[in-house]
Amino acid sequence: MSSNFSFTVDTHPMANEVKGISRHVVLTTTAVTAMQMAVVSAEKEAANKICHNVNVGFYTLMQSQISQKIAKGQSDVDSYAMHMASQMKQLLAIKNKMEHDYRMITARYTKLFNSLNQNLKKRIFEIDKAVVDFAVKEVGKIANRPLNLAAVSPFMQIESLTVSQRILGSYIKNRSLKMLTFIYKFLTDAKRQKEISENVMDRQKMEFETSQIKLPAIVCENIVDSAENKNISVSIPQETLSNVPKSEMKNSIYSQMSNIQWQDESVKDEVKNEFSKLNTESSSSERVKKLALELFGKNSYQTATGASL
Repeated sequence: MSSNFSFTVDTHPMANEVKGISRHVVLTTTAVTAMQMAVVSAEKEAANKICHNVNVGFYTLMQSQISQKIAKGQSDVDSYAMHMASQMKQLLAIKNKMEHDYRMITARYTKLFNSLNQNLKKRIFEIDKAVVDFAVKEVGKIANRPLNLAAVSPFMQIESLTVSQRILGSYIKNRSLKMLTFIYKFLTDAKRQKEISENVMDRQKMEFETSQIKLPAIVCENIVDSAENKNISVSIPQETLSNVPKSEMKNSIYSQMSNIQWQDESVKDEVKNEFSKLNTESSSSERVKKLALELFGKNSYQTATGASL
């Protein structure tokens, strides 16, 4: 037996619900799309910001390193410039000192040789005084005589002309005789003086003995600037030697500076006592005296040894 059932189902509510769900799905899809676009835009903006910050940091680091290298190079250049300026000052000081020494030595030797020339000239003139007087004075007078005399026209009679010629001839003969007598006397005196000089002069060879003397010299070495460049000065007694031995002694000391060895020395008791006495008698303030004693106590010095000058 078969049974048939017939049902009528209303699908409108379901359809309405599905329609509402579809609308919500569309809204959700739109929201997800907008969110995805916002996320992509934010990621892009973040990536651009990160790249910008990385680029700025890289360029800042490179600039900092380059600035450090520039500063170091500038510092080295300034240091070398100060060192070269110090050396230039020392070279200029040496140049000025050498120029001063050259001018002083030149003036001294010029004066010396001029004095020797004058003395030798006087001695030679005294040895051959007659010849020198004749060559310097008489010959000049004779050479200038025609210029100093006025010409006279010889207007006279033939009788008086003959007499005047005889008088002139006798005058010339008389002057010639005096000149020959003077020459003979000069040659005789020169020969006699030569014989006397040969008898007086000793032909034996003379031997001279040499001796050595020792003189103190103070060598002072000090630092002139922050680059520890040193300046060396030499002091020699002024009353004992002349200028030439002083210069030779200083040059010898400067040439032997590399052979000098410095050895530490302690202050002698006599020096301490003398310094204390002078410090006590000084009119300075107590603070200055105390500081002077403190500096003197901390002082250390060296003496030169190992050099043979």
